Formats: sequence, structure tokens, C-alpha cells
Amino acid sequence: RGRAYVVKVAGGATYSSSAFLATTKDIRAEVRRGDAVRCREGAGGGPDRWFRVGSRVYGGSQPKRAERPLSASSLKMMHSANDYADPYDAESVPIAPVIAGAPPVATLSLAKHGCTNDVRALWLESAAETPTDRALLERKLTEAQLQGARTGGQHRKRARHQSDDKKKRRRAATKFERLTNTHLRGTPIGEVLQAALEGSYGDSATGGSSNAAA
Repeated sequence: RGRAYVVKVAGGATYSSSAFLATTKDIRAEVRRGDAVRCREGAGGGPDRWFRVGSRVYGGSQPKRAERPLSASSLKMMHSANDYADPYDAESVPIAPVIAGAPPVATLSLAKHGCTNDVRALWLESAAETPTDRALLERKLTEAQLQGARTGGQHRKRARHQSDDKKKRRRAATKFERLTNTHLRGTPIGEVLQAALEGSYGDSATGGSSNAAA
């Protein structure tokens, strides 16, 4: 079994009691009742606690329509006939199981298994319009400039830049302007080399031109 795919939920939270989280943002579009939510303490990655968003209803027994899903993330809302005992609103999230004893005082980051429900809803709304044929999918991506057209333009632009860079990298011909072997100055060999640099012996630094032969 591979690693769990977990995504961050918007905002942060704190424990307002042993049975509720106080959230800084409304997470109801991202996490439904019954979904598993991870609470991680501290910005540096403190201990993790996993809870279910509470779905307890009034009455002695919990009807099947109000039971949490078998998976960690639900596919749809629970039944509209459920009369929940614990409020779930923009600032308060019921959790189960209830924390034993006093809850820790800590800033929490929230996360859930799989993509958040609002992102999943966007996918489900557009899934029917997404081609299953690969060739058709690639053509539509190209028409929308999401694949081929933009990639081709970038390839041509990159090739042009590479050509310009090659032109810039052409090395200039080496030009001797001064005698670097300073320890030879004042010696016969040094005078020959200096004369060659000044043009007395043509283009050869060793005096091997036609002028030297004459």
C-alpha cells in the first residue's frame, strides 16, 4: 500500500473544547460530516491527531443514514433528514471521538485524505466534457494553447536563443600585445621575441617569416 494522499484544508484551527474545533475559515465546502480530518499541532510539524467531523444526531441510537462513511473521505452529503446534535458552521467543527481530558492549547493546521470536496466537485462537473480519446484530448489542448501550440513556440524561441548564444561564444583570434616572459627581458632571446611582437619579424613570434630569411 502506498503513502496516503493528504491535502491541506484552508485556514487553521484551535481546540475550543474537547469536542469542537474553532476554525479561522469556513471549511464546510472542503470537508463534509463524517470525513476524516487531521489536526497537526504547531507550525513546525507537531503530533498528529485524526478525527471525524461529527455526525451525531438527536436520540438514543444513530441511524444508518447518519453513520460515517467507511472510507476517510465521503462522496456526497449525508441524508438531509438527519437532525444533528452538534452544530457544524463557519467557525465551529464537531469532532469525534471526543478528546479525553483537557485539549491541548495549540494552533492547528488541518488536512484531509484525497482532494478537498470543492475541487472534487469541479472535476465531476467537467468530467463528462473531457475526451477519453487521447488524440482528441491532445487536439483540444492544442486548440486551447495548453500543450502543442505553446510548446512549439517555446521550442522555436529556445532554438533561436541557442543559435544566438553560439554566435556570441565565438572566440576572437589571439592577439599578442606584450612580452609575458618578463624574465627574458634584456636577453638576446627576449629582444627577438619583443621584436616579433612589434612586427619586425612579420607574423611569426619566432622570426620565421620571409623578412627574417632575407
